[in-house]
Amino acid sequence: MTLEQQLKHYITNLFNLPKDEKWECESI
Repeated sequence: MTLEQQLKHYITNLFNLPKDEKWECESI
């Protein structure tokens, strides 16, 4: 996967999952 695809996947997951679920320690 390219970096652009990883970013899209990351952002998609951000919007699909509860924001405080498992992104808390991964948030930029």
